Amino acid sequence: MAAIVHPLLSLLASLTRQELARQVTYLKAENAILRSKLPDRIMLSNQERRRLVRHGKKLGPRIRELISIVSYSTFRRWVRALEEAATRPETICRRSARRTIRRRWI
Repeated sequence: MAAIVHPLLSLLASLTRQELARQVTYLKAENAILRSKLPDRIMLSNQERRRLVRHGKKLGPRIRELISIVSYSTFRRWVRALEEAATRPETICRRSARRTIRRRWI
């Protein structure tokens, strides 16, 4: 029984991969068309950058083939900046801390 089920499951899995590949190809073409209608430079918020980095890091080096909104070097710069921010201890600005203390006393 297992000898029959395994090839069938393998066939279904390969069909699913092929269908996903076709969907990705379509979405890349659609994205290219939409991108051509936008201005040259798109401004992204920090939240949008973090979202792209979160999803893009999961793809690893394959992101280079998919990325279309920004250049690969910009994406890598965002990744480095977020990684550095995660390891850097949070500092308190002394000047703003003084203002806060003064406001409490007044």
